[in-house]
Amino acid sequence: MGGWGAGGGGLLYRITDEMQAVADALILLANIVMAWNTAQMQTILDRWTNRRQVVASD
Repeated sequence: MGGWGAGGGGLLYRITDEMQAVADALILLANIVMAWNTAQMQTILDRWTNRRQVVASD
């Protein structure tokens, strides 16, 4: 049972650190995807504006 209690030390903390690293990587990936989607939407809106199409300002 070493590693799972308060006196055990490293295993529990290492697993927690690894889970935090995975969570941080997923957050980073989600932010990259949202930024890419925003850039793509802005490109389309710019294209529509250049064609003089009306874009609703909802």
